[in-house]
Amino acid sequence: MRIRTQVLVLAAFATPFAATPAHAVPIVPGFTVEHYADVTDPTEMSFNPATGDLYVGRDNSGSGGSQATPAKIHVVAPGGATVTEFGDTAIADPDTVLFDAAGDVSGVPGSVLVAGRQGDEGALRAIHPDQTTTLLFHTGSGLVNPNGLKFDSTGRVIIADNLGPVAATTGGIPSILYNLGGVNGTIAIDADDNIYTDGPDGVIRIHAADGSLVNGNFYTDPNPGPGGFQLEFGPGGPLWGDSLYGLSRDSGELLRFDSLGVPTVIGTGFGGPGGPTAPDLEFGPDGAMYVSLFSEDEIIRIVPEPGSLALLGIGLGAALYCFRRR
Repeated sequence: MRIRTQVLVLAAFATPFAATPAHAVPIVPGFTVEHYADVTDPTEMSFNPATGDLYVGRDNSGSGGSQATPAKIHVVAPGGATVTEFGDTAIADPDTVLFDAAGDVSGVPGSVLVAGRQGDEGALRAIHPDQTTTLLFHTGSGLVNPNGLKFDSTGRVIIADNLGPVAATTGGIPSILYNLGGVNGTIAIDADDNIYTDGPDGVIRIHAADGSLVNGNFYTDPNPGPGGFQLEFGPGGPLWGDSLYGLSRDSGELLRFDSLGVPTVIGTGFGGPGGPTAPDLEFGPDGAMYVSLFSEDEIIRIVPEPGSLALLGIGLGAALYCFRRR
């Protein structure tokens, strides 16, 4: 029954590619890669898990010039067909977003946190449900260019700065947890509030919630580049599990890491030479993986092929039978 329900939910979000897409489609064996939405200059993404609305950060220059040309972020309605700008004012460098369901940091439930570079310092704003915008901090933040936002289990937002430190905030000026001299991609936080960051040297490290080092070499990229990894933990369940996933913007590979940091390549064509630029990956409330393709002004959606779902159903049925026999 759970498999049937999940298939129906996945189908409700589906928006298949046109017969001849304008670019090379990434390949994930056992999964279908679908066009989801056309979004101008998409970067970081964050879902409202209750409604399925997808908020998408924006960099309308591709080289940092969006600081001089402020822009509004986008919101994509479930199904991907309706895409609108969100917020009452344009924001400098609004490339990083995070949905604040409880209002832990913004002060207003259902707000969207927006971070980026403003001048020579990092700034964090909140766009409330009525689309009014509030500045939470700017001058004196100790940040330069926030590039990753994640909640931990305590309601703190952990901020990764790609030109500076990793910090934590509950709405005011952030406190610095540790400094790697910047991070290449976004961050991921596990169930124990450990923080996974990809440093400029291509090493993924694990730090505890207080910033102390837990593992200084979870994984080392053999060919590190300026793009780095986008990191995200799976949502649990039989489709993706709770493994750490990494999308390399340099090689274009999608990796799944085991608990020891050993990677398995599960997809290719996500950037790298000749591929579309992929700034972020997120898991949606429908259980699918979503990837923003900045160079193509597009969001794609990755779901299991029908045959994979059938095998999954057989596997779960066999496991349930064995459990009942025991």
